[in-house]
Amino acid sequence: MENSTNYVYPCIFTFCAFCVNAIIDKGIFIPIDEMIAHIEKRTVWDLLERQNINSKFLSNYSQIQRNELMDYFERSAITIDADKEFLIQRNGCCLLLAYLINAIQSGKESGQFTSLK
Repeated sequence: MENSTNYVYPCIFTFCAFCVNAIIDKGIFIPIDEMIAHIEKRTVWDLLERQNINSKFLSNYSQIQRNELMDYFERSAITIDADKEFLIQRNGCCLLLAYLINAIQSGKESGQFTSLK
């Protein structure tokens, strides 16, 4: 992670969303309960890196922003009913994408990502 940087808003979310979208485009299906388990174990980043070999986006995230995203995914999994809020019932990749879109809508002033201040 030698070349890591703090991405600015909205790139912190959109670059990660591009990676999730690439997984969906490959036809990879990860059940929601499996994605929730990755969120709880804080292994989402490992999952994204495994599925996005040579991703120019993922390798540039600083450890601080990786941790902030993992914290955000965890808070979202605990507080948001994905079916009611995002109409997501099956695909864990779509769940992550919905979380990222929701973060973009919250704006950089949400206070959830201190690296953006």
